[in-house]
Amino acid sequence: MTTLVEGLTSKLPWSFGTVNMLASFILLVLSYWSSKRFLGIGTILNMVVIGYLVDAWTWLFQGHVVVSPLWIQLLLSVVGTLILAFGVALYMYVDMGFGPYEMFMEMVSELTGWSLATSRTIQEVSVLLVGILMGGRFGLGTIINALFTGYLLAFFYKKVKTWFEGEH
Repeated sequence: MTTLVEGLTSKLPWSFGTVNMLASFILLVLSYWSSKRFLGIGTILNMVVIGYLVDAWTWLFQGHVVVSPLWIQLLLSVVGTLILAFGVALYMYVDMGFGPYEMFMEMVSELTGWSLATSRTIQEVSVLLVGILMGGRFGLGTIINALFTGYLLAFFYKKVKTWFEGEH
């Protein structure tokens, strides 16, 4: 969703974090009726905390980021995608409310019958394409994230469930 939010930020007078919260709110509204059982305190925290953290980190590191060699960028992109998928699987499992992006993924999965992995991948690629059309930046890491987060999320969710509930 970063490419989409960046594209929107270039056209709106608001910070990246504020636009991220707005985009999350729109996803929440779109998915509320079919996915409201996934609404919880985690939904609101996800939406607000991520928005403000992004703004804080951007302010803190602005002008201090060093461009690394391509292999380091790719390695960090893969590691970041793994951490993201694992983290989302964990907070989905604890059932204190899905983030708006995950609520939308659930809604698409339920309406189409697609697996969560397929639903998330199509969602990621669609949002990436719209973001590119709106002028958002992207690179190989963005494409890796869009193509693999859904499948890694499904994998980690099964693993997390097994760790906490045992073999079924």
